[in-house]
Amino acid sequence: KGLPPFGKALGKRRPYEIRLADGFRIPPVRACTPQDEVYANFDALIRAGDRGGPTAVLDQRASLLRIVSKLLQASAPRQETDDRRNLARVQRAMSHMAAHLAQPLDAEQLAEIAGLSRVHFTRLFREHTGYTPMLYLRRLRVEAARQWLADVELSIKEIAVRCGFDDPYHFSKVFHQLDGLPPSIYREALLAGKKA
Repeated sequence: KGLPPFGKALGKRRPYEIRLADGFRIPPVRACTPQDEVYANFDALIRAGDRGGPTAVLDQRASLLRIVSKLLQASAPRQETDDRRNLARVQRAMSHMAAHLAQPLDAEQLAEIAGLSRVHFTRLFREHTGYTPMLYLRRLRVEAARQWLADVELSIKEIAVRCGFDDPYHFSKVFHQLDGLPPSIYREALLAGKKA
């Protein structure tokens, strides 16, 4: 009942093989009970088709997406656990960077803090942030410098040291690369904006 003509002989058809990215697999057989979300969404899919109307197609697509989502979630608990664990490792390294901006840090140390090899850590870090660990650290340091530049009591040299740069020239060069202007000009613009 409620199936289109091509769906009436579904029991006689051979099963399709669906290949999904990232190793996801939908189990070939799954028992559904009326208490199951997949069952409820499948029922909603059929009811939307029977009901018709301008929103029926959208309701059917939404139900179908929920069904596929539930099937994928059920098939990938290990993948989700690994993703959470990897994200926690990357976040541990990010927190360490933020707490130790002034200290010299390298990818090897950060990988050790994350509990991973340097190569694996660098790959995971880039997946989660879009940056290599050292480029992220550089951006984090420049972001902190932007805040400290608002304090006229601090010299550029002091800010450079607080941000983990060896000398003001290197700090100025990196700041200019990332922000498009030297820290002294940034400070002037920042202070002029506060006066206005």
